[in-house]
Amino acid sequence: YQEKRMASESLKEDFETFFALFKQNCLEKIEELEDKLRRETKKVKRREEDLEDEQAALEKEKKKLKADRESLVEEKAEFQKKKKQFNEEDERAALEKEKKKLKSEREEFERKQVEFGRNYAVFGGKQADTHDENSSVFASEPGNPDESPESRFEGVATQSPFASRDIRYFGSQMEVTISHVCSPTDFYFQKRSDSDSLDFVSNAVNAGHMTASLYTSRFQLNDGCIAIFSVDLTWYRGKITSIRELQDGSSYLVHFIDYGNSEWVHFTNVRPMPRQVKSVDSLAQHASLANIRPTGNQEIGRA
Repeated sequence: YQEKRMASESLKEDFETFFALFKQNCLEKIEELEDKLRRETKKVKRREEDLEDEQAALEKEKKKLKADRESLVEEKAEFQKKKKQFNEEDERAALEKEKKKLKSEREEFERKQVEFGRNYAVFGGKQADTHDENSSVFASEPGNPDESPESRFEGVATQSPFASRDIRYFGSQMEVTISHVCSPTDFYFQKRSDSDSLDFVSNAVNAGHMTASLYTSRFQLNDGCIAIFSVDLTWYRGKITSIRELQDGSSYLVHFIDYGNSEWVHFTNVRPMPRQVKSVDSLAQHASLANIRPTGNQEIGRA
Protein backbone atom coordinates (compact mmCIF):
# COMPACT_ATOMS: atom_id res chain seq x y z
CA TYR A 1 0.00 0.00 0.00
CA GLN A 2 2.77 2.30 0.92
CA GLU A 3 4.41 1.62 -2.40
CA LYS A 4 1.22 2.29 -4.31
CA ARG A 5 0.74 5.50 -2.39
CA MET A 6 4.25 6.61 -3.16
CA ALA A 7 3.80 5.72 -6.83
CA SER A 8 0.57 7.64 -6.95
CA GLU A 9 2.17 10.72 -5.43
CA SER A 10 5.08 10.45 -7.83
CA LEU A 11 2.66 10.21 -10.76
CA LYS A 12 0.77 13.18 -9.44
CA GLU A 13 3.95 15.22 -9.19
CA ASP A 14 4.94 14.23 -12.71
CA PHE A 15 1.51 15.22 -13.99
CA GLU A 16 1.64 18.55 -12.23
CA THR A 17 5.11 19.14 -13.59
CA PHE A 18 3.97 18.23 -17.12
CA PHE A 19 0.86 20.38 -16.77
CA ALA A 20 2.92 23.31 -15.52
CA LEU A 21 5.30 22.96 -18.45
CA PHE A 22 2.41 22.61 -20.91
CA LYS A 23 0.70 25.66 -19.45
CA GLN A 24 3.89 27.66 -19.63
CA ASN A 25 4.41 26.57 -23.23
CA CYS A 26 0.84 27.50 -24.10
CA LEU A 27 1.22 30.90 -22.49
CA GLU A 28 4.40 31.51 -24.42
CA LYS A 29 2.65 30.54 -27.68
CA ILE A 30 -0.28 32.78 -26.86
CA GLU A 31 2.03 35.66 -26.07
CA GLU A 32 3.93 35.02 -29.29
CA LEU A 33 0.68 34.96 -31.32
CA GLU A 34 -0.55 38.11 -29.61
CA ASP A 35 2.73 39.83 -30.41
CA LYS A 36 2.47 38.70 -34.03
CA LEU A 37 -1.14 39.88 -34.13
CA ARG A 38 -0.09 43.28 -32.82
CA ARG A 39 2.64 43.50 -35.47
CA GLU A 40 0.19 42.53 -38.25
CA THR A 41 -2.33 45.00 -36.88
CA LYS A 42 0.28 47.75 -37.06
CA LYS A 43 1.12 46.71 -40.63
CA VAL A 44 -2.54 46.79 -41.60
CA LYS A 45 -2.92 50.18 -39.98
CA ARG A 46 0.13 51.50 -41.81
CA ARG A 47 -1.22 50.03 -45.04
CA GLU A 48 -4.55 51.74 -44.48
CA GLU A 49 -2.75 54.99 -43.86
CA ASP A 50 -0.74 54.47 -47.05
CA LEU A 51 -3.94 53.75 -48.95
CA GLU A 52 -5.50 56.91 -47.59
CA ASP A 53 -2.41 58.87 -48.65
CA GLU A 54 -2.55 57.27 -52.11
CA GLN A 55 -6.25 58.03 -52.40
CA ALA A 56 -5.60 61.62 -51.40
CA ALA A 57 -2.79 61.78 -53.99
CA LEU A 58 -5.14 60.32 -56.62
CA GLU A 59 -7.79 62.89 -55.79
CA LYS A 60 -5.18 65.60 -56.05
CA GLU A 61 -3.97 64.21 -59.41
CA LYS A 62 -7.56 63.94 -60.61
CA LYS A 63 -8.15 67.60 -59.79
CA LYS A 64 -4.91 68.48 -61.55
CA LEU A 65 -5.92 66.50 -64.66
CA LYS A 66 -9.31 68.18 -64.64
CA ALA A 67 -7.63 71.58 -64.43
CA ASP A 68 -5.24 70.58 -67.24
CA ARG A 69 -8.17 69.41 -69.37
CA GLU A 70 -9.98 72.69 -68.86
CA SER A 71 -6.78 74.52 -69.72
CA LEU A 72 -6.38 72.41 -72.88
CA VAL A 73 -9.97 73.15 -73.87
CA GLU A 74 -9.30 76.86 -73.46
CA GLU A 75 -6.02 76.58 -75.39
CA LYS A 76 -7.80 74.63 -78.16
CA ALA A 77 -10.50 77.29 -78.40
CA GLU A 78 -7.83 79.98 -78.54
CA PHE A 79 -5.93 78.00 -81.17
CA GLN A 80 -9.06 77.58 -83.29
CA LYS A 81 -9.70 81.30 -83.00
CA LYS A 82 -6.15 82.15 -84.06
CA LYS A 83 -6.29 79.54 -86.83
CA LYS A 84 -9.47 81.10 -88.16
CA GLN A 85 -7.82 84.52 -88.04
CA PHE A 86 -4.75 83.15 -89.83
CA ASN A 87 -6.93 81.47 -92.47
CA GLU A 88 -8.80 84.69 -93.03
CA GLU A 89 -5.51 86.55 -93.30
CA ASP A 90 -4.16 83.90 -95.71
CA GLU A 91 -7.35 84.12 -97.77
CA ARG A 92 -7.11 87.89 -97.84
CA ALA A 93 -3.44 87.65 -98.82
CA ALA A 94 -4.29 85.09 -101.53
CA LEU A 95 -7.11 87.32 -102.79
CA GLU A 96 -4.80 90.32 -102.83
CA LYS A 97 -2.19 88.29 -104.68
CA GLU A 98 -4.78 87.06 -107.20
CA LYS A 99 -6.08 90.60 -107.54
CA LYS A 100 -2.58 91.89 -108.26
CA LYS A 101 -2.04 89.05 -110.74
CA LEU A 102 -5.32 89.83 -112.52
CA LYS A 103 -4.45 93.51 -112.53
CA SER A 104 -1.04 92.72 -114.00
CA GLU A 105 -2.60 90.45 -116.64
CA ARG A 106 -5.16 93.12 -117.44
CA GLU A 107 -2.45 95.76 -117.81
CA GLU A 108 -0.46 93.38 -120.02
CA PHE A 109 -3.57 92.63 -122.06
CA GLU A 110 -4.33 96.34 -122.45
CA ARG A 111 -0.70 96.99 -123.39
CA LYS A 112 -0.82 94.28 -126.06
CA GLN A 113 -4.18 95.56 -127.18
CA VAL A 114 -2.76 99.05 -127.64
CA GLU A 115 0.35 97.66 -129.31
CA PHE A 116 -1.52 95.44 -131.75
CA GLY A 117 -4.12 98.11 -132.32
CA ARG A 118 -1.32 100.52 -133.21
CA ASN A 119 0.43 97.95 -135.42
CA TYR A 120 -2.71 97.04 -137.33
CA ALA A 121 -4.62 100.30 -137.33
CA VAL A 122 -3.18 101.10 -140.76
CA PHE A 123 -3.61 98.51 -143.53
CA GLY A 124 -1.96 97.86 -146.87
CA GLY A 125 1.32 99.54 -147.77
CA LYS A 126 2.49 99.98 -144.20
CA GLN A 127 2.06 96.25 -143.56
CA ALA A 128 5.27 94.95 -145.09
CA ASP A 129 5.80 91.18 -145.34
CA THR A 130 8.65 89.68 -143.36
CA HIS A 131 11.40 88.13 -145.48
CA ASP A 132 13.07 85.05 -144.10
CA GLU A 133 16.05 83.29 -145.63
CA ASN A 134 14.87 79.99 -144.12
CA SER A 135 11.36 80.13 -145.61
CA SER A 136 10.08 77.06 -147.39
CA VAL A 137 6.76 78.09 -149.03
CA PHE A 138 5.92 80.33 -152.00
CA ALA A 139 2.31 81.48 -152.07
CA SER A 140 0.11 83.46 -154.37
CA GLU A 141 -3.53 84.36 -154.56
CA PRO A 142 -5.79 82.08 -156.62
CA GLY A 143 -6.37 83.24 -160.11
CA ASN A 144 -6.21 82.36 -163.77
CA PRO A 145 -3.37 79.85 -164.39
CA ASP A 146 -2.60 81.64 -167.66
CA GLU A 147 -2.12 84.91 -165.83
CA SER A 148 1.48 85.85 -165.11
CA PRO A 149 2.59 85.45 -161.48
CA GLU A 150 3.67 89.08 -161.33
CA SER A 151 0.24 90.36 -162.40
CA ARG A 152 -1.50 88.19 -159.77
CA PHE A 153 0.52 89.83 -156.99
CA GLU A 154 -0.10 93.39 -158.11
CA GLY A 155 -2.84 94.57 -155.77
CA VAL A 156 -4.06 97.45 -153.73
CA ALA A 157 -4.08 97.82 -149.96
CA THR A 158 -6.73 95.88 -148.07
CA GLN A 159 -9.57 98.25 -147.26
CA SER A 160 -11.65 96.03 -144.93
CA PRO A 161 -10.45 94.40 -141.71
CA PHE A 162 -12.41 91.30 -142.71
CA ALA A 163 -10.57 90.79 -146.01
CA SER A 164 -7.31 88.89 -146.37
CA ARG A 165 -4.15 90.91 -146.74
CA ASP A 166 -2.53 90.74 -150.15
CA ILE A 167 1.01 89.47 -150.80
CA ARG A 168 2.77 92.25 -152.62
CA TYR A 169 6.10 90.87 -153.78
CA PHE A 170 6.46 87.99 -156.19
CA GLY A 171 9.25 85.64 -155.09
CA SER A 172 9.15 86.72 -151.46
CA GLN A 173 9.74 83.92 -148.94
CA MET A 174 8.22 83.42 -145.53
CA GLU A 175 7.45 80.70 -143.01
CA VAL A 176 3.77 79.83 -142.98
CA THR A 177 1.31 77.35 -141.48
CA ILE A 178 -1.31 75.82 -143.75
CA SER A 179 -4.58 76.34 -141.87
CA HIS A 180 -7.17 75.01 -144.37
CA VAL A 181 -6.97 73.18 -147.71
CA CYS A 182 -9.71 72.77 -150.31
CA SER A 183 -7.47 71.94 -153.25
CA PRO A 184 -3.96 72.82 -154.53
CA THR A 185 -5.47 75.93 -156.13
CA ASP A 186 -7.64 76.84 -153.14
CA PHE A 187 -6.12 76.88 -149.66
CA TYR A 188 -5.40 79.21 -146.74
CA PHE A 189 -2.26 79.82 -144.73
CA GLN A 190 -1.11 81.86 -141.73
CA LYS A 191 2.22 83.62 -141.57
CA ARG A 192 4.37 82.48 -138.68
CA SER A 193 5.18 86.13 -137.98
CA ASP A 194 1.48 86.64 -137.15
CA SER A 195 1.52 84.17 -134.24
CA ASP A 196 1.40 86.97 -131.65
CA SER A 197 -1.53 88.55 -133.45
CA LEU A 198 -3.31 85.18 -133.54
CA ASP A 199 -2.81 84.75 -129.79
CA PHE A 200 -4.05 88.27 -129.14
CA VAL A 201 -7.20 87.73 -131.20
CA SER A 202 -7.88 84.34 -129.60
CA ASN A 203 -7.53 85.73 -126.07
CA ALA A 204 -9.68 88.76 -126.88
CA VAL A 205 -12.61 86.88 -128.41
CA ASN A 206 -12.61 84.19 -125.71
CA ALA A 207 -12.30 86.58 -122.75
CA GLY A 208 -15.31 86.87 -120.42
CA HIS A 209 -18.78 85.40 -120.89
CA MET A 210 -21.28 86.28 -123.57
CA THR A 211 -24.65 87.39 -122.17
CA ALA A 212 -27.97 85.89 -123.21
CA SER A 213 -29.16 89.26 -124.48
CA LEU A 214 -26.78 88.95 -127.40
CA TYR A 215 -28.68 85.93 -128.71
CA THR A 216 -31.14 88.28 -130.42
CA SER A 217 -28.46 89.99 -132.50
CA ARG A 218 -29.29 89.95 -136.21
CA PHE A 219 -26.58 89.80 -138.83
CA GLN A 220 -26.45 90.73 -142.50
CA LEU A 221 -24.29 89.32 -145.26
CA ASN A 222 -20.60 90.24 -144.91
CA ASP A 223 -21.03 91.31 -141.29
CA GLY A 224 -18.08 90.65 -139.03
CA CYS A 225 -18.78 88.39 -136.04
CA ILE A 226 -17.35 85.81 -133.71
CA ALA A 227 -18.74 82.27 -133.71
CA ILE A 228 -18.20 78.96 -131.96
CA PHE A 229 -16.38 76.34 -134.06
CA SER A 230 -18.14 72.98 -133.54
CA VAL A 231 -14.94 70.91 -133.29
CA ASP A 232 -13.32 72.56 -130.26
CA LEU A 233 -16.25 74.78 -129.06
CA THR A 234 -14.01 77.84 -129.09
CA TRP A 235 -14.82 81.37 -130.29
CA TYR A 236 -13.20 82.58 -133.55
CA ARG A 237 -13.57 85.63 -135.73
CA GLY A 238 -15.67 85.21 -138.81
CA LYS A 239 -17.69 86.81 -141.61
CA ILE A 240 -21.30 86.04 -142.53
CA THR A 241 -21.33 84.65 -146.08
CA SER A 242 -24.84 83.14 -146.20
CA ILE A 243 -28.05 83.13 -144.15
CA ARG A 244 -30.87 80.63 -143.95
CA GLU A 245 -33.99 80.68 -141.82
CA LEU A 246 -34.88 77.60 -139.77
CA GLN A 247 -37.82 76.77 -137.54
CA ASP A 248 -35.73 77.38 -134.42
CA GLY A 249 -34.12 80.57 -135.74
CA SER A 250 -31.52 81.74 -138.19
CA SER A 251 -28.40 79.84 -139.15
CA TYR A 252 -25.35 81.57 -140.60
CA LEU A 253 -22.63 80.27 -142.89
CA VAL A 254 -19.57 81.69 -141.13
CA HIS A 255 -16.22 81.99 -142.87
CA PHE A 256 -13.54 81.93 -140.18
CA ILE A 257 -11.27 84.72 -141.39
CA ASP A 258 -8.21 83.70 -139.33
CA TYR A 259 -8.22 80.07 -140.56
CA GLY A 260 -10.06 79.95 -143.89
CA ASN A 261 -12.65 77.24 -143.20
CA SER A 262 -16.42 77.77 -143.10
CA GLU A 263 -19.38 76.07 -141.43
CA TRP A 264 -23.05 76.65 -140.62
CA VAL A 265 -23.51 78.05 -137.10
CA HIS A 266 -26.80 78.48 -135.23
CA PHE A 267 -27.60 82.09 -134.30
CA THR A 268 -27.25 81.31 -130.56
CA ASN A 269 -23.54 80.68 -131.15
CA VAL A 270 -22.83 83.89 -133.05
CA ARG A 271 -21.93 87.26 -131.48
CA PRO A 272 -20.89 90.68 -132.73
CA MET A 273 -17.14 91.04 -133.16
CA PRO A 274 -15.44 92.73 -130.16
CA ARG A 275 -14.26 96.26 -130.89
CA GLN A 276 -10.63 95.60 -129.96
CA VAL A 277 -10.12 92.99 -132.71
CA LYS A 278 -11.96 94.74 -135.54
CA SER A 279 -8.79 96.64 -136.47
CA VAL A 280 -6.74 93.44 -136.86
CA ASP A 281 -6.46 92.08 -140.41
CA SER A 282 -7.73 88.60 -141.15
CA LEU A 283 -4.83 86.28 -140.41
CA ALA A 284 -5.68 83.53 -142.94
CA GLN A 285 -4.54 84.40 -146.44
CA HIS A 286 -6.16 82.81 -149.50
CA ALA A 287 -3.69 81.34 -151.98
CA SER A 288 -3.03 78.72 -154.66
CA LEU A 289 0.06 76.95 -155.90
CA ALA A 290 1.62 79.03 -158.68
CA ASN A 291 1.62 77.97 -162.34
CA ILE A 292 -0.32 74.69 -162.02
CA ARG A 293 -3.41 73.42 -163.82
CA PRO A 294 -5.24 70.08 -164.01
CA THR A 295 -3.90 67.65 -166.61
CA GLY A 296 -6.23 66.78 -169.48
CA ASN A 297 -9.90 67.24 -168.63
CA GLN A 298 -9.49 66.33 -164.98
CA GLU A 299 -10.67 68.74 -162.33
CA ILE A 300 -8.85 69.31 -159.09
CA GLY A 301 -11.17 68.01 -156.39
CA ARG A 302 -11.75 69.75 -153.13
CA ALA A 303 -9.94 68.19 -150.19
